Amino acid sequence: RLNTATVAFVKKGGWKKGQLAYHAPFPHLHPEFPLKPRVERDTARTFQTLCLPQKDGSFVASIVEAPEILVYDRSRKVAEERAARSF
Repeated sequence: RLNTATVAFVKKGGWKKGQLAYHAPFPHLHPEFPLKPRVERDTARTFQTLCLPQKDGSFVASIVEAPEILVYDRSRKVAEERAARSF
């Protein structure tokens, strides 16, 4: 049975986007979390991508284990994917 506070919360619109981003048990699964662990399929080598927003709205992505790899793109997802492929 739901209490009145829960019903009122759901009627007002529920959770807003990103409201629980850093409270989830696996924050790296949130699309806007800057640090994401990855596994290379062929060699099973693990690495992490770091993607940060810039002032102009674009994103810069890098590999933590290879900081010389820097990829710039308008989309966070594309920047992360291109950095991962470069590694």
